[in-house]
Amino acid sequence: MKAVISLLLFTIIVLVAQPDTVEFEIFSAETTYHILGVETNPSISIDLSYRYPKAYRDYEVLKNLRITFAEAFGLGMQEPPETALWTVVEDMIADYTEIADILDEMEFIESLNHEFVWITNAVYQGHGVLACFIEKYEYSGGAHGNDWRNYLVIDLTNGHPVSIDDVFIEGYEGAMTDLITKQLLSKHADEFPDATLEEIGYWEDDIAPNDNFFVTSDGLAYHFNSYEIAPYSAGHTVVVIPWEEISGLIDQEGAFKAFIK
Repeated sequence: MKAVISLLLFTIIVLVAQPDTVEFEIFSAETTYHILGVETNPSISIDLSYRYPKAYRDYEVLKNLRITFAEAFGLGMQEPPETALWTVVEDMIADYTEIADILDEMEFIESLNHEFVWITNAVYQGHGVLACFIEKYEYSGGAHGNDWRNYLVIDLTNGHPVSIDDVFIEGYEGAMTDLITKQLLSKHADEFPDATLEEIGYWEDDIAPNDNFFVTSDGLAYHFNSYEIAPYSAGHTVVVIPWEEISGLIDQEGAFKAFIK
């Protein structure tokens, strides 16, 4: 009887101890590989930082979170996170070695210094969702490297990614395009009070929503990477649309319903 009571108490303590918010553990893999192992030769530099969902109050949701994060980062689920991370590093080095062999034959030695930096981070957790991003910087020759930031919003009731169909009512695109365009024009109003977005330097006069979005306490944010809506020199563009301005576009029973009620 004492053993049974002890087991029940242990189970209760474990259940109570599970956090209400997702807790993470960070795994890193960093290395530099020189062609043929000679330090004076060109090299590839790799720095990966992976945020692994470690604990959450609902274990089934936690399992789905781990799958979602692994798929987004390109990791295998058959290995522990740290091992899977180093598998990615090994694949990068193998690909680099093949490229280096080809470029060496073409005598493009100056193009052989490559760099890869991948990181993950969480930016918001609340109202039943988790917003995070994967940022990648890659340099493989040329005038400059390129970087991308791709966001992922996850429904914490099931651990699965939130899609556009989970958020907006049908036909929302036109109204959202108007709101995004208005925000960008307002951003440049002091310097270009009467200009169109094309005249300011964007590719188009009207900027449509993409599927690279995240949430904040203030509103829904769209992230546009370099070259997406403007030249590289413009960098990344973030537009935050206040919740009160899009309440009529949000599905009242969808994943973001808590933000507008």
